Amino acid sequence: RIRLATTPEQLLANHKAGLLSATIEIENGYSLGLIAAVSWLQLPWQLKVIWSTLADRPAVRARSRTILLVLQTLLFGSIALFAVAPLKEAPALWFALVFLTALFASTQDIFVDALAVRSLPPEQLGFGNTAQVAGYRLGMLAGGAGLLLLIAPLGLRGAVLASGSLVLLATPTARLLRERELDET
Repeated sequence: RIRLATTPEQLLANHKAGLLSATIEIENGYSLGLIAAVSWLQLPWQLKVIWSTLADRPAVRARSRTILLVLQTLLFGSIALFAVAPLKEAPALWFALVFLTALFASTQDIFVDALAVRSLPPEQLGFGNTAQVAGYRLGMLAGGAGLLLLIAPLGLRGAVLASGSLVLLATPTARLLRERELDET
């Protein structure tokens, strides 16, 4: 259950920066400095600790599955928008989308982790963490090499939409998870 919820977010988090970097280099011949600057668009992943405590606030916690579903929808939307125009025609759009996708994916990661901790019994937390790390690694493979392999048969738009669709495939898992009662001591 947890692995399915984690894999698409990691896939998308890794594909957008890798795809953008590869596209910049291959299609446009931009400088290595600009390619390196793409990593700054991933800053939400490093800064998510600032807003991570939101997931544990009682008012937010009561709506965590709904928030997770909204984040998954926003994440799919931001990924799908990459298909609107090629990088060469809309570099500002692509850079903004990389940032927004990182923001939505990193925030989703917070809620997935919090929901996992609240859904799994204590004796399964180790396995849950292992499943999340395995999902993360699988997502890195699929979002990097997997996405690049899809570009040849599907084209850039098709590959982006296919990878974005993985978020939608994970959406039912958020509905299936049930939180266990925690002692408020």
